Amino acid sequence: MQLNFAGPLNRWRALARVVCKISLGALLLPAAAAAQSPARMPAAIYTDPREDTAHPASTLAIEIPSHGSMMNGMVYRPSGRGPFPLVILMHGLPGNEQNMDLAQALRRAGWAVLTFHYRGSWGSEGQFSIDNVIEDAKVAVAHAADPSTAKAWNIDQTRIVVIGHSMGGLAAARSAGFGPARLATVLIAPWDPDTLAKLLRPMSVNDRDAAAQDRWGDVSNGRLTCVSSQEIAAQIVDHGEKWRLADGARGLSDRPLLIVTASRDLASSKADDLKAALNGGGAKFSALEIASDHVFDDRRIELEAVVLDWLSQLRGATQSRQP
Repeated sequence: MQLNFAGPLNRWRALARVVCKISLGALLLPAAAAAQSPARMPAAIYTDPREDTAHPASTLAIEIPSHGSMMNGMVYRPSGRGPFPLVILMHGLPGNEQNMDLAQALRRAGWAVLTFHYRGSWGSEGQFSIDNVIEDAKVAVAHAADPSTAKAWNIDQTRIVVIGHSMGGLAAARSAGFGPARLATVLIAPWDPDTLAKLLRPMSVNDRDAAAQDRWGDVSNGRLTCVSSQEIAAQIVDHGEKWRLADGARGLSDRPLLIVTASRDLASSKADDLKAALNGGGAKFSALEIASDHVFDDRRIELEAVVLDWLSQLRGATQSRQP
């Protein structure tokens, strides 16, 4: 069923196009989530939580073991007694945009937030590769859901949401269906190497390398280890279909799913093949497009509002449970 939010969009023109695919009895993406007036914007975007001197907000530096290497991470915990629902926030390639504004808004809304760096990225041990990123995503979810970890972090391991941006969206999608069940998934401009491979293959090697340098030229400046931008492009050209975003459809199909894309983005981050696969399987999901670029440079508040509103509708995603 397709919902038309043209009326609400006239009240807040920031969201230019909205497509919402849902099934009755599943989660809903209400008009308020698709089109906010400033007065109805989630308070966590612009208001600090009430002070709790007995249980203040805190930040915890952690390490996650993955296949013999340690991944660096941080857990941002909200104020309150908890245990708290957890968002695992996965960054893209190479991870210059960490979405920390979204992480802090989520924390103000009562979510604990885990951010981490895949093997071989941003100081984490090991070697970077796209295969490793997908495996690291599975490891991070399993680690967070372990009862001993949940106790140490003061989180509820039964209420874990995975949010991934760009390559993190690929990792979030392709890791779904493995290990502990997650409450929901949010894909933000999810990256599809298979679609990108089709864009790169007609190019000459020189043009392809120039495009890779323009897009990922800073990967060797301490951001990633053992890989260059040209090598990334060559891997995608040679093996892009190995990492098809649409292959995550089965793992995503039985849990609430939100896909947020950007109107000025490349086709490789539009998730068209994934949406087609989900529709073909009769899956329940919500999809929305924001008038912005891949990083949502000029629509950060809008992105936060959409994600927080959608999460607030999830069954079982209360802000905290008091012991």
